[in-house]
Amino acid sequence: MNLHRILKISKGIPPENLHDMLFVRKNGKNNTLTSTVSGYPCILENSVVGNVRKYRIYGNGNGVGNLTAEGEYSGKYCIPVVCGGKNLFDKNASYTISVTTYNYTIGNLDPEKYYTCSTNFQKTVLTASVYFGGGQSNLNGVWSGEPKTFKPNINGEISVYIRYKEADDATPVIDDVLNGSITVMVEEGSTATEYESYQTPVTTNIYLHKPLETGDILKYPENITEHADGTSEKVILPEVPTFEGTTVISTDTEIKPSNIKIEYKVRK
Repeated sequence: MNLHRILKISKGIPPENLHDMLFVRKNGKNNTLTSTVSGYPCILENSVVGNVRKYRIYGNGNGVGNLTAEGEYSGKYCIPVVCGGKNLFDKNASYTISVTTYNYTIGNLDPEKYYTCSTNFQKTVLTASVYFGGGQSNLNGVWSGEPKTFKPNINGEISVYIRYKEADDATPVIDDVLNGSITVMVEEGSTATEYESYQTPVTTNIYLHKPLETGDILKYPENITEHADGTSEKVILPEVPTFEGTTVISTDTEIKPSNIKIEYKVRK
């Protein structure tokens, strides 16, 4: 990028961070920058809709990959890469009805981790209309500015209860949740963050001849598996999608990778 281009993007003002400015790319009417993050799960903050530019999946001594027993890939090891958003509450998911309360159960959670529920529902009455964590008492009530944090049960499940109506003459709360005027978010951790809508997870399968061991690294877009001894072999690696806002990337394998490293586009 030449000096004229830099000054045009920065509107004639010398950029504070020239390194970042050199990686600016146009994306519609908005600019994007490139960022790199590591960890497991790998959390991409402020991402844009598209695909990751580069990823690395690091092996584990116990072997990362699920043996495929039948079908086209029988005998190969599958690593399902799951991309989702930070909001775990799917308002369109199935629920059960108990009297006048709708019970949404979120499963496949870590029983040892904390999860936080937040909402924009205003505290206009003493009785809550959104409850979190397994009970319908005010100890579990969630209001705007008053999130609640709980652990799931031993089965990795946690519930969001939504009362049918706030009062006899009120619009049904469940209707306001479904049309988006009342927002509900459940996220991993003990801190409520800015609301983001639910993203339907996307799973992309990687198939290998053998599981990833310590020292093995899957490299995209190079499309190779690099081994600890410096050798490498070709492998077909798919694109991994990103969402607008926050993208959380993990693998649906019994043995988790020791690390995932992602390079992706972020909104400037």
